[in-house]
Amino acid sequence: MYNKTMQKAPRRFRLGFTLVEVTLVLAISTALAMAILGTITTNIHRQRYVDAYTDLSSFLRSAYSATINVQNTRLNTEDTGFFCTINSIWDENGRLTSHEYSDNFPGRTRCAIYGKLLTFGETDPKTGAPDTRIHMYDIIGRVYTGQMNVENARGDNALNSLKAVSANVVTIRTESSACRVNFAGQETVYTPQWQTRIEQPVDHQLFRGAIMIVRSPVSGTVHTYYYDQPGQTFDVNQFITNLNQSSPTQPCESTSLEHFRPHSANALVYGALGEIFYSQPGTFNYFLRDSKMQKDKDFTICLASEDLPLTPKRRRPIRIKADGNNASAIELVDIDGADNSCN
Repeated sequence: MYNKTMQKAPRRFRLGFTLVEVTLVLAISTALAMAILGTITTNIHRQRYVDAYTDLSSFLRSAYSATINVQNTRLNTEDTGFFCTINSIWDENGRLTSHEYSDNFPGRTRCAIYGKLLTFGETDPKTGAPDTRIHMYDIIGRVYTGQMNVENARGDNALNSLKAVSANVVTIRTESSACRVNFAGQETVYTPQWQTRIEQPVDHQLFRGAIMIVRSPVSGTVHTYYYDQPGQTFDVNQFITNLNQSSPTQPCESTSLEHFRPHSANALVYGALGEIFYSQPGTFNYFLRDSKMQKDKDFTICLASEDLPLTPKRRRPIRIKADGNNASAIELVDIDGADNSCN
């Protein structure tokens, strides 16, 4: 017999999602989350790059400020310097100069601070590899006097007078009872922010070079020079390390200084200024030849970042105008501009 209780119960609808629906929702949510996260990450990278670019330009501008508004940051507790620079040990006739106590403090009396040397890609003495940091050094020299006869020299007045005052960034002084080579003034080391690095415009190689921002000892006018030796720089720290490996173990005041003579003639900045050439022997009418410091064209560096999602435009230039005389010489170039030589 047919029993009504044996009839199938009416089919009920179950609340929920099918596997296909769940998968679709998860896929859309994941895509949206990744898009939002990617946008946030891109904005963070962009802002970091802008911060690094702005910070680098501010550091370069500070070199002009320090040259125009000279401040002697040396402390009286430091080991006293023996001479203004390693090149002021001997006079123009090769005779040992006097080393009075008044020589000991650059920025006072017989020594003066004339500006800044900025080096890029220096060789690291410990690793032998190029350094990604910028090194900034005080350029020190003797105080200019009219007896130096620079007025009779021909050519660049600033370079001639810097040569006359034996301008350089290193000197000798007694440290731990030994005569050692060290910085003539102060060294400042700058590290680009957010793992950016400074590259040369023509390719993505680390930039090696140098610029010199100085006041003329005669006129006081500020000039900007670049080291006109492509792919080379002043390896100041390497120079100091090499000379100190065989330097005298006695104090500078009581030892022979002949050890330093062969190295002083062409040492770093002093050597790059050029060779003194007298047009007529026995006269003061001279000029510098073969100078490696030039000021006739702009100087450009590129700030690169591998994290910057702007492929292929991942580099933005900073241009230093030819013979700049103040901080306005630092020119910020638009990354999308037609004059971006870094792309």
